[in-house]
Amino acid sequence: MIEIECPHCHNKVVPKKRFSRLAFTGLLIIGLIPFVLFLVLNVLYMLALPSLLRSMTAGLPLMPFNLEALITALFLIMIPTSIATLLLVLIIGIIPATIYLSVRRDTYKCPMCGMIL
Repeated sequence: MIEIECPHCHNKVVPKKRFSRLAFTGLLIIGLIPFVLFLVLNVLYMLALPSLLRSMTAGLPLMPFNLEALITALFLIMIPTSIATLLLVLIIGIIPATIYLSVRRDTYKCPMCGMIL
């Protein structure tokens, strides 16, 4: 590291980095938790949907409802919607870590007075 003169306190100091790997990792993990939870719940819901629909219409005649077409239509609607929502949750979850990385990377502060150099 190079010693520089702080413009505020005029001391010769070796500046400390402002970037914290722990804070970045914490923000990234906090952002990814909703994505993982939504992904797991979405997969469980997709697996349980056909049996749920069959149990709801067990005592009713199948002809008026056309159960197979209903299940197919629900899957065709839910899959793109789920993928879009997963991407949105992922992007929103990663934004705080990305902002922290862009703002704090390669910035330094004076250890004596705390001024950003």
